[in-house]
Amino acid sequence: MPAAIATRPAIIIIVLFMFSAACQPAQPTVVLPLSTAAASPATDEADTKIPTQEPIEPTPTMLPLLEGSVDLWLDWSQAELKVLNASLDNFQKTFPNVQISISYFPAEDLLEEFRQAGRENREPALLIGPSEWGRALFAEGMIQDIQDRLRPQLVDTIHPVAWGSVRQGRFILGLPLTMQGVVLYRNTALVAQPAATLSELIEASNALEQEGYIGTLIDLGFFSAGAHLSACDGELLTDDGELALTRGAGECWLQILDDWTKAGKSTFNTEDDYDAFLKGQSAWLVDGSWKADPLIAALGVENLAIDPWPVYTPSGRRLSGYAWTNNLYFGSSSQDQDFDVAWILARFLLTEEVQLSLGDARSGRQFPVVTGAEFEDIWLQEMLVALRENIPLPLYPQFEIFIELLEPAIFDVARRGYEPYWSINFVYPKLERAIEAYARREGRTTQ
Repeated sequence: MPAAIATRPAIIIIVLFMFSAACQPAQPTVVLPLSTAAASPATDEADTKIPTQEPIEPTPTMLPLLEGSVDLWLDWSQAELKVLNASLDNFQKTFPNVQISISYFPAEDLLEEFRQAGRENREPALLIGPSEWGRALFAEGMIQDIQDRLRPQLVDTIHPVAWGSVRQGRFILGLPLTMQGVVLYRNTALVAQPAATLSELIEASNALEQEGYIGTLIDLGFFSAGAHLSACDGELLTDDGELALTRGAGECWLQILDDWTKAGKSTFNTEDDYDAFLKGQSAWLVDGSWKADPLIAALGVENLAIDPWPVYTPSGRRLSGYAWTNNLYFGSSSQDQDFDVAWILARFLLTEEVQLSLGDARSGRQFPVVTGAEFEDIWLQEMLVALRENIPLPLYPQFEIFIELLEPAIFDVARRGYEPYWSINFVYPKLERAIEAYARREGRTTQ
């Protein structure tokens, strides 16, 4: 059971962490689609209820008269809740007639607790959870499509890459709240300036090898390297679920990864690259945004930079990393008034002040999705720029097919010396058959 706190009129959040060490908030992990997300999205109006009245929307000169209650479920750490509590105090001063109830669950329990509550028609108005949950919860009829609630002003407030984590065809499954992603770190004590091109990165790494360093140890696992396909103008799937990857784009992408290996050494889905960077042996690191604080603690903020992705000269386009979000989901059973209250609270959490406070938190740091957020700390601003230039992590279930079939092709090129042309042509028929088989199993051709 959660620790639940009802608040009126002053918000006081007391979080009870009476769990074992395993229940404490875990380190951020790779966000991958859930297999249950394969079900078709609910399309019946009763299952995706949207209030028919004109939605309440605050403006810079007017705040709506608001009263009611809102339940918010989350799995945040004590440090994150402390930051949220301070923000909600300000919300309560503006809307004193709103009662907020916050329920905390351990990370491993939150999703199932929400599902159980949905089956019993008692789910909260708001749920904060990762973007990987959206497809499955929407398919099960437990969260609402909020497309009809969106206004141009709100759409423009949130950076486009974040919208990619809540969009499913014509449906919008929630509001992006915070962002994480895969970025390119640089040890400025080893290499003073960012590399404009991949060739320059390789050249600088080779120079370090002559001095006894590794150069750059690069992780070529699909989660770290898959987004580089965008530098080849390639995609994995079309909007209707058909294979979009071409042999030419696949060959280009494998060539990029083969070039990466010339910068030093490679690894596959291990922490070896992180450890080498931490020890000052590797000049660049491709890793998650959540690694920034421990890297700063180890190397010093003056020795860490988050670089723009270098350009791959043959295509003239930048490499990239994946980005994804933590989202605000709206429970499907919310009545109109409760939905309005939840909507205003969600909009408040997307103000620059709240977003910056989440990004400034020393523990449990979360990066803003709003376009107007700007930090004074150089590294934080570099992180924002890097995340905004990334591409959305694919959330369709077929993503696992690409990981399963393309990682061996990467290994063949990087470790066995196979030519990218032959490797992609060998695996391509397998991809075609696997995607077609998935479509037949699901009885549809959409994502």
